[in-house]
Amino acid sequence: MNDESTDICLYLGDPSEEPNYPILEDYLRDKVIDPNSEEDLWQYWFDNYCCDEKELAIKQKSGVSPQELIGEMKQPLDPESGEAMSWLETEYEMRESPAAKMRTFLLKEIKGEMPGLKFFEGDRPGSNLCYCTADDMETVWRVKKSLESSGFETTIKYFSW
Repeated sequence: MNDESTDICLYLGDPSEEPNYPILEDYLRDKVIDPNSEEDLWQYWFDNYCCDEKELAIKQKSGVSPQELIGEMKQPLDPESGEAMSWLETEYEMRESPAAKMRTFLLKEIKGEMPGLKFFEGDRPGSNLCYCTADDMETVWRVKKSLESSGFETTIKYFSW
C-alpha cells in the first residue's frame, strides 16, 4: 500500500507560459520611485547597484544618466535583471502567477471553505510563493461544480511538469 499522497496544484491560466514582465518605469513606480526624477533614480541605482559613495560621485560627474545605468524605462524588465528576479520572487509569486491567481480567486469565491483544499502563503521560511492544492480529483471536480454553479466557465486541463 502506498502511503504517499500527491496534492494537485490548481492554476488559473497556463502555468507553462512565460511571465508577462512589467515595464521598468511601472516596476519603479510600484516601488514608490519616480522614474522621471533624477534624484530618485540615482538613489535607486546607489541602493541596488552600487552602495559606494565614491562610485556614485564618479558616475554622477561622468555625465551618464541613471536611466542609462538602470535600463530602458519604456521596455519590459530584462528577465536576467535583478529587477526581474525581485519581481518574480515577490509580485509574481504572490499575485501574478497562475497558481497565485487561483489561490486568490478561490479564497474569494468559495471563502476557502471546501474540504480537500489547502491554501499556502509561503511554502518555506522566506518564501512568497502563494498557491492552492486539492487533495484529490474528487476535490477538483467539487471545485469545478461549485464554480460552474456560480456562473464561471471552468475547464480542467491536466498538466505535468
